[in-house]
Amino acid sequence: MNILQRLISNNYEFTFHEFFEGKYGAKYCSVCCEVICGPAYIAEEDGGNSMHKSCAELPGKIERPPSHPQHDLTIQYGFNQNPLKYMICDGCSHVSLGLKFRCKICKINLDFHCISNHHHRGAILKDKEVLFPKYHPHKLQLLYFSAFKARDSLFCCCCLKSILDSAYVCFPCKLFIHESCFDTIPERINSSFHPQHPLLQRSIISTTAAKEPRYCQACGERVEGIELRCQKCKYSFHVSCGKRTTPGLTLDGQEHKLFYLDYWDHSGDCSVCKNPCEGGAAICRCIQRGENFHINCILPHQLKHESHDHDLTLTNSVVPRCNPDEYHCDVCETKGDIKRHVYHCEECYYIAHIECVLAEDQDPPLKMILKSKDDSEQQSNDNVQEVEAEEHIEKMEEAKDVEEINESEESDDDDPSEESDDDDHQSEESSDESEKKSDEEQKTKKLNKLAQDVKGKIDKLSFKLKRIEEKLEL
Repeated sequence: MNILQRLISNNYEFTFHEFFEGKYGAKYCSVCCEVICGPAYIAEEDGGNSMHKSCAELPGKIERPPSHPQHDLTIQYGFNQNPLKYMICDGCSHVSLGLKFRCKICKINLDFHCISNHHHRGAILKDKEVLFPKYHPHKLQLLYFSAFKARDSLFCCCCLKSILDSAYVCFPCKLFIHESCFDTIPERINSSFHPQHPLLQRSIISTTAAKEPRYCQACGERVEGIELRCQKCKYSFHVSCGKRTTPGLTLDGQEHKLFYLDYWDHSGDCSVCKNPCEGGAAICRCIQRGENFHINCILPHQLKHESHDHDLTLTNSVVPRCNPDEYHCDVCETKGDIKRHVYHCEECYYIAHIECVLAEDQDPPLKMILKSKDDSEQQSNDNVQEVEAEEHIEKMEEAKDVEEINESEESDDDDPSEESDDDDHQSEESSDESEKKSDEEQKTKKLNKLAQDVKGKIDKLSFKLKRIEEKLEL
């Protein structure tokens, strides 16, 4: 009895199609988990066991396949006995929703790709289990999800992103961790979200999570699997949130720094207008007090900043004429996110991150003056003169440092020593030579450092001048 006959005998209904291409949505074969395109048996019910014709006609017993030549395999229509209820191949560690082919003697399960000797990613893994980092009692198993069609529903508990390839799994806790994330989980971290105390790694087992659910103090999402926790304040953070280096915003009237979050979809009212903060909108959040603020309720709509001569206006949309590939902050010179709020000058086409304008601990920005296109040529000359002036100041400072070093050297050379016996004199000469050699080494190091600093400043000024010229061309 083949697979199709077995399913029909269990009251499943199918319609045969000479060529099926899924015009109104792709269908996947229940046997091999590949997209159906061609001759196929399509289930009458949505979500039923549709199959390729070739897969549906497979016999119920596979005689000694190349991947397991010792014994015959029989088709099992249930899933592995694991809490995830997915098919896990013991040959390649791939996870799928397809049927399993079981050797009752060896008590192993193989997927369609392994029994058909089809090459796909994943070497045979034996005893590929690891101990979780601290505070977790269970072992993890490395599995591959590249062929798993429902992988978008699985998320890494560290970075909160979908499981698309290899991941470690804790079956009792239904915990997933990207293989790439596993080795980067910090045991202790100083977070910009909570600089008062260090955050320590803790693992949350499923039984504890059910009784005492924890939520990230930064983003508001539930924390599962791994948390970074402040033991003193009892704050919990996702690993991805705790590792963020977002600077806090310093605003008048606020005791603590606020943090810009570009997405918030949880309960909680704005502390200013008392209306809900929800719907995936951007907010400013006080981590210490757990308060939320609408962007327009707490941030100044218009302000002056030392980085620019004109007023900067808050906006939540890309500035007109902006190419997304060239969208960057003119203060920190890094690429910007077109979905985030920014401060901008529409007249000069100037863009600045909110954090670069309102955070106290940012580096002083480049002073740049752009008035109009008519004044662009004159402005370019002024900017060149400004850069030349800065270079001249740096050279003067360098010359002053070198002069101080020379004066120190002359002072050391003019220092007289007292006369003594021949043996004492020789000893002093040896000591003087050693000190002189040490001084020369120190002076050489200082000069090398000065040269490196000057080169770095020149490179930085050249980059800034290039940015000015690009803006003038616009």
